[in-house]
Order: sequence, then C-alpha cells, then structure tokens
Amino acid sequence: MITNNYKNQQSKLHKTTNWGANSRMQVPRVFNIPELIEKYNVKTLLDFGCGQGGLHKYLKKSCKLKDARGYDPCVEKYEIIPDYKFDMLVSLDVLEHIEPQFIDDTLKLINDKFTKISFLDLHTSAAKRLLPDGRNAHLIQEQPEWWQEKISKFIDGEIIEQKWLPFNKNKHTRAVNYLFVIKK
Repeated sequence: MITNNYKNQQSKLHKTTNWGANSRMQVPRVFNIPELIEKYNVKTLLDFGCGQGGLHKYLKKSCKLKDARGYDPCVEKYEIIPDYKFDMLVSLDVLEHIEPQFIDDTLKLINDKFTKISFLDLHTSAAKRLLPDGRNAHLIQEQPEWWQEKISKFIDGEIIEQKWLPFNKNKHTRAVNYLFVIKK
C-alpha cells in the first residue's frame, strides 16, 4: 500500500530530519487518548504511522497498557504491522500523507486492526514541507466532510466525536487538524 519511490522518500525524511516530531518526544501530545483508554478499558493499542514510536511507548507506560505497538512502513524498526487486532488504534497526522490511490485500502486496514475505539487526527491543508520530489508532504488535502465520507464507507463503527483540534498560532492562522473518534 505504498510505492517504493514514496517509501524511499519518507524513509529518508525520517532518518535525516525532525519528521514526525511528536513521535520523537519523550512526552508527546496525547490529546484525550488517556481518557479514552480508561473509558473503553483499553489494554492493547496500535499507533498507526508511529514514526519513531514515542507515542505508543509513552502511552504503554503512562496508561499501563498490556501491549502497545507501532506500525510505520517507512521506519525500518516498525515496518511490519502486527498480525493481530488491538483494542485501540491511534493515528496522529498520518492519513494525509498516504498516497491517494491507497487511502481506501489504508482505511480498510485500519478497520481490521482495532476492536473498540480509534482516534484519527487528520491535517486538512498543505504542509510547510515538500517531499524530495517536489510534491507537498500532505498528499491528501481534504476537508472533514470528505474524510467523514471515507471513514464511514471503510471503517465499521460509529463516529462518536469529531472536531477541530486546538492549534498553535505560531504555526497556523486557523485550525487545520481534525479529529475523528470511532467506536465499534
């Protein structure tokens, strides 16, 4: 679900830049994920598009999860997706980076990897960074209505929360990240 050319570009960015900054932090931004973990009695978690893995490592420790894993096809350590399901799937600032021809299959894969709750944080506009081939790093720049239609079509469950996330006024002039929480 990723072309070799794109995987190579992404892998290079992960190795040579601060790409995926939240995944590199010892205390990453977690939004209301810990509250969802508690509310839905989550014991296992998959960080889909985990980058350097900081989020799932932090949540495993701080939320006392039985198992927390990461998947990122562009980071060698995490390039193989576990072959089982998790109570919760989180994906922060990832889906807009998927090559458009693979977004439907990616959402189907996400659907197959969680049993209780999913937290999807999507960036809806252009990134400040360009890929080595000159394309904008956000290959999909769509608004919440487009994402809602895709999610509803390919993920079994009910969207129980959706909203614009707070934004950093030093980086953006308006909210650009949109949250979907999906319950099965």
